[in-house]
Amino acid sequence: MAETTGRRASRTVQSLKAEKLPNIQQNNSGHLRKSSLLAVPGRRMSHAPANRWSVSYSNDGGSETSHPSTSIAGLLASKKFANHLKRRVSHRRASNKSHSADQIVSLEPSYRMEPKTAFNTAEVKLRVDAILSEKLHSATYTPASASAFARMLPDVIKAEIKLLGYERYKIICHLTIGENQSQGLGITSRCVWNEKADSFSSSVFKNGSIFCSAIVFGVYVD
Repeated sequence: MAETTGRRASRTVQSLKAEKLPNIQQNNSGHLRKSSLLAVPGRRMSHAPANRWSVSYSNDGGSETSHPSTSIAGLLASKKFANHLKRRVSHRRASNKSHSADQIVSLEPSYRMEPKTAFNTAEVKLRVDAILSEKLHSATYTPASASAFARMLPDVIKAEIKLLGYERYKIICHLTIGENQSQGLGITSRCVWNEKADSFSSSVFKNGSIFCSAIVFGVYVD
C-alpha cells in the first residue's frame, strides 16, 4: 500500500514537471515549491490576499505540506495599525483621567455648615402673594380648574423662589385650593428641622369663588 502511494505521488510530481508552470521551482531536496496557489486535481486550497502559500510535494510516501508566509506589506500594515491603536488608547486614558480629576475637584466638600444667604420669610411671602394674585384674581372655581391650578402653581412658585439665590436650600411648596363658601378652614404642618437655617413662609388668597393657601418651606442641605 505504501509503495502504491509513493508511485502515485511520483507520477504526480512528474506530471507537474512536464507542465509549463513558470512559478514552480525545484529545491535541492527534490521538493517542488510554488510561491502562489497551485491548482492540483482533488485538492482544495484557500489563501488570504495578504499571504502567500508555499506548497511542497515529496516522493517519499506522498506527504504534502502547506503553510502561509506573511508578506512585508502585511507586516508593515499590522505594525501601523497597532501603533494607531496604542495612540488611541493612551489618548482615551488621558482624557478619562482629566475628566475624573475635574469631577473630584467639583465634588470636594466645603465643610460649610451654615448658609451664605439665609431663607428670607418676608421676601418669599411677597413673591408668593404676587404669583397667587396674578394667576387667581379672576379665577372661578370648578373641579377641573382647581385640579389644574393645584398642579401648575407649586411649580411656578418653586421656580420663582429659586431665582432668589438661596444656595443649598431645598424648596418645598404645599398648596391647598378649594371653593370659597365662607366656610372656616384650618391648615397645620409639622417638620423636624434646624431652627437656625430652615424656615417657611405662608400666603393666602381668596376671591368670591375660590380660595388658595400656599406654604413654602426652605430646608438647608448641608
